[in-house]
Amino acid sequence: MADRYTGIEIGSRQIKMTQCSNHCVYRVATQPLPDNYVDRGAIVSNEAMSEILREMAKTYHFTDKKCAVVLPDSVAFSRRLTMPAMTVDQLKINLPYEFHDFISDSKKGYVFDYSLLEMSCNEEGRPVSMDLMAAAAPKEKSGSMR
Repeated sequence: MADRYTGIEIGSRQIKMTQCSNHCVYRVATQPLPDNYVDRGAIVSNEAMSEILREMAKTYHFTDKKCAVVLPDSVAFSRRLTMPAMTVDQLKINLPYEFHDFISDSKKGYVFDYSLLEMSCNEEGRPVSMDLMAAAAPKEKSGSMR
């Protein structure tokens, strides 16, 4: 089964939606954003923005239930890193420590996520290290994301 999702980027002047399947982009739509919907990087009205996103998805036939939202650099931290091979549960514990240079307050106020880029294995085929793209964003800015 294809891993399909829609990526959404909300800029100060336009919205971009990208439909992806198995990490390959197969549809892109952009639409100008009306004035005063975004002020200094913040959405002014969540309800109004929600309506625009709903109409845009309908117009361009974006029907995926999964969604990825692009957060600006001023809000989120991202970095590529290499870590020893570990389980998902171990990664949930260790990943926040990889952002200690960027986050000075409590890590409990942040959402952490990652994408596995490559797993390196030894001669026996056992995983030894992971190449990751990792991100951290304040919970208050990321809404109900995991």
